Amino acid sequence: RVLFRSRLVLLFVFAVVSLVIFLAVPKPPASLFLANAMSDHMVLSRSGGSVWGYSVHKDDHIDVTLSVTGSPFLCKDAVAGTPVSFSIFTTIWLWKCNYGPQDNIGPYTLRVESRGLGTAVVLKDVHFGEVFLCSGQSNMEFTVGSEIHADVELEKVKSGKYDRIRFLIVGAEERGSALKKPSMEFRHLLTPWTKPSPSYFDKADCTINDATKWNAGISAVCWDFGRRVYEHLEYKVPVGLVDSAYGGTSMAYWSPPGALETCRALKMPCQVPQGALFDQTSTDAVFRAEPAPVETCSGLYNGMLHPLLHMSFSAIAWYQGENDVPISGDTKYFACAFKALLNSFRDIFGSGNDDMIPILAVQLAPYNNGGHSGDSLANTRATQAAVIETIPRSALITTLDLGDWDSPCGGGNIHPRNKERIGARLFAYARRMLYSGGNWTVLQSPRPTLCTIFSNSIEIVFDKNLSVDSPRLPTQCHAPTGRLGGRCVSSGYEVEATRGGKWHPISTTAAPMDNSSSKIEANGVRVYFPTAGLGNEANLRYAYSDFPALSLFDASGVPVSQFTITCNKS
Repeated sequence: RVLFRSRLVLLFVFAVVSLVIFLAVPKPPASLFLANAMSDHMVLSRSGGSVWGYSVHKDDHIDVTLSVTGSPFLCKDAVAGTPVSFSIFTTIWLWKCNYGPQDNIGPYTLRVESRGLGTAVVLKDVHFGEVFLCSGQSNMEFTVGSEIHADVELEKVKSGKYDRIRFLIVGAEERGSALKKPSMEFRHLLTPWTKPSPSYFDKADCTINDATKWNAGISAVCWDFGRRVYEHLEYKVPVGLVDSAYGGTSMAYWSPPGALETCRALKMPCQVPQGALFDQTSTDAVFRAEPAPVETCSGLYNGMLHPLLHMSFSAIAWYQGENDVPISGDTKYFACAFKALLNSFRDIFGSGNDDMIPILAVQLAPYNNGGHSGDSLANTRATQAAVIETIPRSALITTLDLGDWDSPCGGGNIHPRNKERIGARLFAYARRMLYSGGNWTVLQSPRPTLCTIFSNSIEIVFDKNLSVDSPRLPTQCHAPTGRLGGRCVSSGYEVEATRGGKWHPISTTAAPMDNSSSKIEANGVRVYFPTAGLGNEANLRYAYSDFPALSLFDASGVPVSQFTITCNKS
């Protein structure tokens, strides 16, 4: 009898536990549903792409139609055949509808229908146009309401002329943005696809300096870039912007496991999940992975980029790197991680055709940081440029003139407010790469090709013309405070008399000519100073400091990027 009662108790406990588990296990939201990267008001790529979602039935057949007369099918007979782990006890099935180029832009009502289940999902106000991914850390996350010309952008939005620019904001969340494994769905999604409204443009929040609270609006860089694309296309072609950024983050958090593998021999600034860095190689698709600390290796890729795996983009804009400026000045890891990351973006989000998706990276702007050695920031900028040189159809947008010494934003002047000009320079490259069919390399900064030492000057020749209106006197530099090695080189130029020796600033008061120490000509510059102490060879560098003085600009008024060159005696 005691044994019988014990068995009854065990059966009762088992039944209760089973019921609790059954009730606690999440259920799919419907028998047929779309990925949460898609919603009403979205923009799909007009060059071709995918619509995707899930069915609870394996081998379900899906049709996707548009609200048009004639042939309404976007695609027919997409099969739900890829297993996706929804929970411990539940598997759902991924379907993907691939479609070709679209001549008409909409708006449409998009209907997704299951042949077997007889159920349907409907999205309204769907357009076809140009879609861009904007990602990075806080300078990409920085919202329109905090930029210098925020009032101008707000008035543009109020005019109603920009209603066919749509954006999706993934947003930053301390628990939910970074995930343990690559996830098919966003666990945290701040703003599904939406039209621009004043509420996304009228809040100045940059003084907060808390990544999880910079969610009041759309990325300023992303908006200023996309808005120009829309204007260039004569307000006729919809533009979709995917804003997926998180402040204070390192490249290792954004890199897929394969990119981390490339640099595993170098020390990576991220936390290894569960004691094994490359335990994310399983081919099993996870619907919505478990949260992880933001600092997890690949964590932000898993949660903020992987859910976009099947979305097609016209170009990718990347603004990140401040967190990866090395304290020591050694940029070996930065070079490896930056190249691996950008190449992985192209592999993952590339269109699959012969035209490689353009990758537009933003140079680190001038700022004052007491946490690294004297040349760390300048070395990192040089590394950015060197890596971009190795990646076809990519560009680095110059920001040397956009430092904001008096920025009131959280984190100090690491957050320059003039994002409008960064957006303009991103667009300049995108216009030539995507729409003009022209040679976009003409936009690259003039590069020095020859440097000659004379008796009282050094002459530098460039591969492109400089602006003859470049300022005769350099712009003001700013000396970093709170660390050794910080300096303000008032002329912008330094010389190294012997290889591996000390760099010496060239004084702006040496042998002045027309109130300046340099004479700027169409394709070169002559810097006047006593050269008697130099041998037959010396090294010269320009704008090689945190917040450099600038005197050289290209024909369009964009500053010449920092450079180092070896000079020989005439």
